[in-house]
Amino acid sequence: WAMFFTCSISHPSVVFRRNIVRELGGYDETISHCEDYELWLRLLNRNCKSIVCLPFVGIWHRKHNQSSSSVGLKIQKKEADKACCRAIEQTLHLTNDDNGPLSFDQVSILRNPSSAQSSESLDIAAKLLLRLETSFLTKNYDRLTRQEIALVKLDCNARIGELATIIITKFGNEDKTGLDHKGGAGMRSFAWKSWCERCPEKQLERLSLICHT
Repeated sequence: WAMFFTCSISHPSVVFRRNIVRELGGYDETISHCEDYELWLRLLNRNCKSIVCLPFVGIWHRKHNQSSSSVGLKIQKKEADKACCRAIEQTLHLTNDDNGPLSFDQVSILRNPSSAQSSESLDIAAKLLLRLETSFLTKNYDRLTRQEIALVKLDCNARIGELATIIITKFGNEDKTGLDHKGGAGMRSFAWKSWCERCPEKQLERLSLICHT
C-alpha cells in the first residue's frame, strides 16, 4: 500500500529470484531513473506480499549532490508518477472500479499534495485515494491480516487528513472550501467532509486549523 505513494526500498539492498522477475519482463529499459520502482510496483501488483523487508540494516547508502538520483531528480519524479499511475490503474481495473478515468495529474497530486494549485484538485485526489483504498483492500482481502487491513485504513485516514489540512492552510477561505468559521455546515470540500466522517476524534485538531487560518 505505501509503495503507491513513495519508494521505500533501496535498490542496492535488494535480492530477488531472477526467474520471477523474468516472468514479469524484467526491468523496463525505457525508464532511466526509476526502473527499480516500476519493477517493484509490478511485483506488488501480482502479489502485495511479494516483497519482504528483513529486520536489519544491510547497507549504508551514501547520498551526494552529484549522484544520478540528485542530478535527475525531476525526471525521476515524473517517471515515478507515471509508474504509479499505471499501477493504480491496474488495481482499479482489476476490481471493476468504473468511477471515471484516471489522469497523471491526479496521481501526481495524490503523491505530492503540496504541489496542488487548487482546492478542487485536492478533492479529486481525495476521491482517488478512497477509490484506491477500496480496490486495494478488495483485491488483497485474502492476503491481508485484520491488523494489516486496519493499518491501511489508518494510513488512508492520515492521508485524507493531510489533503484536508492543505486545503485549509493553502486555500483556506469560505469561497474555495465552503467552510465557515464554525466548522463548515454544508462542506463543499470532499476531503474535509471525508476526514470529518472517518476521523470524528480529530474534531479539536480541525477546530484549531480553522481558528488559525
